[in-house]
Amino acid sequence: MNERIARKDLRRDEFMETLEKGVEYTQSHVRTMVMAGTAVVAVALAAWGVYAWRASVRYSANDALAGAMRVWGAGIDVASPKPLDVDAPTFVSEDARRKRAQELFEALVKEHAGSTAADVGKLYLASIAIQQGQTDHARELWQAYVKDHPRDMLAASLQLDLVRLDRSQGKTDAVVTELKRLIADPDHAAPLDTLLYELAKTLEQQGKADEARQAWQRIADEFPRSPYFAEAQKSSTAANLARNL
Repeated sequence: MNERIARKDLRRDEFMETLEKGVEYTQSHVRTMVMAGTAVVAVALAAWGVYAWRASVRYSANDALAGAMRVWGAGIDVASPKPLDVDAPTFVSEDARRKRAQELFEALVKEHAGSTAADVGKLYLASIAIQQGQTDHARELWQAYVKDHPRDMLAASLQLDLVRLDRSQGKTDAVVTELKRLIADPDHAAPLDTLLYELAKTLEQQGKADEARQAWQRIADEFPRSPYFAEAQKSSTAANLARNL
């Protein structure tokens, strides 16, 4: 199995942009405490204690995530690195930065298991695994997130990343099966035009021109505002001409 995956196949930049949006959601998702004025004082205090404990755990997890993210996005300063600077860390090299980020994300996952912040931290660890050529580990982390969060926007992005990863490794039969399953699922998280696009590209890779033409045609007919519309229209027209020769 070839574990050297091309950057363009995984579209890591798009993945990280989507990931950061999810992180912003995670950091802002703190519930407002409402106390019932008519509750017995003892019950109210107990309820407040439970809430305060949960809120402190959530804040702690989000703080740990934010700190790991600062390291992840830190600059490189060969002359005067400041890896221990809490607010604006810098590192002597990308390898040093990645190593420290990995340590922090792993600590987050271990110490705050079950939290949304920890789940997001696992996605950063998946990105690190990809950079290190550990595609099987990245796949496990992505699959776990999709299983636990099947309907959020990150799950949709990860479904597509899993498809592209498998296709880049030549697992086209499995990719076609999975894409057809997702397309048939009325509750699929990923956009339908994107699923059809990935299906068309995979079928072309398999040499199944007629099936690919049908996928292209659906995009051209059903999604005139899709970013894939121009390519779909061009590909379906070319396929129809070839078919009629």
